[in-house]
Amino acid sequence: MPNLYFPARFLRGLLLTALLTPGAAFGQSPTWHRAAAVVPATRSWSRVDATAADGQGFVYLAGSFSGTIQLDGTTLTSSAQADVFIAKWNSTTNTFVWAQRAGGRGNDNVRALAVQGSSVYVGGSFDTGRAGFGSDSLDWAGGKDGFVCKLTDAGTNASFAWSKGVGSTRDEEVTALAATPTGLYLTGMFSSPTLSLEGRLLTNAAPVSSLMAPDLFVAKLTDAGTSATYAWAERTGGPSTDEVSSMAVEGSNVYLHGSFYGLTSIIGTTTLTNSASSYATTADLFVAKLTDQSSAAAWGWVLPVSGPEWEYSGSIAAYGSSVYVTGTYANKNTIRFGNSSLTGTNNMNCYVAKLTDAGAQASWQWVQGPRGDSSWGNAIQASAAGVFVAGMFSDGAARSITLGSTVLASPCFGCRGTFVAGLTDMGSSGRFSWAVQPAGASYSSAAGLAISGNELYIGGNFQAPFVQFGTLGLAVPLANERPNVGYVTVLRSITTSMKAPAWAAGLELTPNPAHGRAMVSLPAVPGATRVTLLLTDALGRTVRTATAALPAAGLRHELNLQGLAPGLYSLRVQAGQQQAVRALLVE
Repeated sequence: MPNLYFPARFLRGLLLTALLTPGAAFGQSPTWHRAAAVVPATRSWSRVDATAADGQGFVYLAGSFSGTIQLDGTTLTSSAQADVFIAKWNSTTNTFVWAQRAGGRGNDNVRALAVQGSSVYVGGSFDTGRAGFGSDSLDWAGGKDGFVCKLTDAGTNASFAWSKGVGSTRDEEVTALAATPTGLYLTGMFSSPTLSLEGRLLTNAAPVSSLMAPDLFVAKLTDAGTSATYAWAERTGGPSTDEVSSMAVEGSNVYLHGSFYGLTSIIGTTTLTNSASSYATTADLFVAKLTDQSSAAAWGWVLPVSGPEWEYSGSIAAYGSSVYVTGTYANKNTIRFGNSSLTGTNNMNCYVAKLTDAGAQASWQWVQGPRGDSSWGNAIQASAAGVFVAGMFSDGAARSITLGSTVLASPCFGCRGTFVAGLTDMGSSGRFSWAVQPAGASYSSAAGLAISGNELYIGGNFQAPFVQFGTLGLAVPLANERPNVGYVTVLRSITTSMKAPAWAAGLELTPNPAHGRAMVSLPAVPGATRVTLLLTDALGRTVRTATAALPAAGLRHELNLQGLAPGLYSLRVQAGQQQAVRALLVE
């Protein structure tokens, strides 16, 4: 067979032709590509709790382990009960590049992971004694202390740069991180009477005589390389328990997804009232917005989610003015997202919902969820490729869950299995486009998602000895043992179908490929007087944004591409509730 050579520019042109075709629909089924395990030794276990991607084919994992674990050529051994591990995985070669451990002699847990350039940030909690992070260490203040640390990735190895404790007399925890070029954002809970973050004193709203139910904190760190300082810190919450599970940052907007117990809670400047009659033991949900003002933050809108029983916030993602959340609610109840609602079909039910941020206010657009047996929503991500959610479902009377037109069967009697699904956002409505699952394990779950271009990275856990991702099997044979095992895997060709509006046929982006500048030409859109342009990179991070008036004669707007690294970007054009996406190659 003759050798065939196609110039890289020609191949990119073929890709652009497919992506730029007006009204093109994408609905291909994704395929499992790579998979690797964090292999435990005898009487050991591992758990992946968070994932992040760098856009270059490398994936970062963070989690906990006990005993000894093997990550290809690196062996890590815990110092006592459970330690933290952080690892870098090459999805092209299916090998771990480096791995590090951290922690003390108690139980150390990871809740969050974020990457910005060569900086890798990890957040979680530790207890009982001093915790070590490389040559740095944190003293234990009491109860459970939160932590955030930074590693510097040098390519084939990494080292700890700094660590900071978040602790006082009772329980504290860092539950979510988000990294941008302007700073590192962290959020979590504190149940001590007060929490001091470098002199910024946060006071719990619960009475001092009570058991000190946790309040929320949100803060921004300025990373100076080998050290970091707080730029601002905020608290919020009511006299009962307030929890925050996740955070997303888009530009200067910081979004939180959490829950509150008790009759009322104050989130920012908004008072929320619990809709459940047994409000002392059941929680309602909320999504809240803050605006980063460099040295301070301002609270914005808060949207509640109401239901008659228990609801749990899972994860949040933001893409432009669209914010997506997932989580879980109990029993065959109906929960309400503004004018949209969802009714459960089993004991636990996953929800996936979208809201639109209009600046000073926001509104819910749609909500979807699996039907059938119990399901839990753990992780969500969004980019130009679509909206993606992952979680877990259990064996029950139906022996399956249905997501759109896809039915996923329980892997075995009494099992709990993983699902990963893609959704198409059509503006004011959304639908499941596809769903897949691994096989073989009696227990598996997905804990974290990360996107790079058209690939979706999933980090999670399964019960040994075996799990199957398509044709890829991970085996951890340990005699008479069935430990928890962390994994990472890849789904390729994840793009969901998009219903292109009629005006998308007249949307032009020239020149393409572009050098320095590109011109966006858009026809008039019925009912729309303004348009938002959002340019994102392969990880879905916003690199350029603009809002402009949309005249009756249409719009011509110049995009400044100076300073952008060469690569494939996505331009999302939002006009009213309609949107269209075009690919842009920057050279």
